[in-house]
Amino acid sequence: MPGHAIQRRLRRGDWLRAQPGVYRLRGASASWRSRLAAACLWAGPRSFVSHRAAGHLYGLLSEEEATIELAVWSGEARPGVIAHRLQPTDRPPLREVAGFQVASPERTLLDLAATLVPSRAGRALDEALRRGLTTLAKLRAYLREHGRRGRDGTAALRMLLAVRDELDARAESELESRLLALMRRAGLPPPALQHEIRTRRGPPIRLDFAYPDLKIGIEAHGYRWHGGQQRWQRDIRRENHLKRMGWTVLVYTWDDVVGDPARVSAEVRDVLVARAAA
Repeated sequence: MPGHAIQRRLRRGDWLRAQPGVYRLRGASASWRSRLAAACLWAGPRSFVSHRAAGHLYGLLSEEEATIELAVWSGEARPGVIAHRLQPTDRPPLREVAGFQVASPERTLLDLAATLVPSRAGRALDEALRRGLTTLAKLRAYLREHGRRGRDGTAALRMLLAVRDELDARAESELESRLLALMRRAGLPPPALQHEIRTRRGPPIRLDFAYPDLKIGIEAHGYRWHGGQQRWQRDIRRENHLKRMGWTVLVYTWDDVVGDPARVSAEVRDVLVARAAA
């Protein structure tokens, strides 16, 4: 389209400039994704979505946490876009996510480890494991191949992986991941995750965490899964059934795990010691 035709549409307000050479129609949504799409069109077909923007597309970060970030080979910086310049030898594997070319989950987690504080990067890692986007084995292999000394994020991601094992991959919520990390920091013995207990009648009962030999169960109750009267009554019947079978069940909420971790770890330790002595 000739330049004068574009300028006429801009003067009339039919088009709005999103990036150099990129326009959106008046009335079209200026959403986070449309701004990301405009940045990708400006950066060109060889660029890809990276860092916090990739983390959001994978479902690891909220939209509020996700800045518009791209990995680019060349080009000037633009307002509202963080552009990370790629090295000539940098050829990361890409995926298509929601219509965007995005760095692989392993590369994205390395970039997030370089960008976020360790606690937030750790939660993103746990969420990637829960969603099945990657595995600990794949991440360790990626670091061995690409995590050269001095590269941003390498040391941070290596530390996050060092304190995680296959138990973390089996956690089914952020609350479970936090409770598992709390127990690990307190030096408590590793529990079994998603432990099933067979019953004489009815389906098996599954506990978030369990010490089967001591008949101790631990439940991480978030409102999303345990809110509402029907679920509440079901949980009471379930826990009464476990008590009749000789189990001790501890139940913790988000406020317990995040707000009072010392009390939670002390209670778990006390029950472990008392059961072992008995």
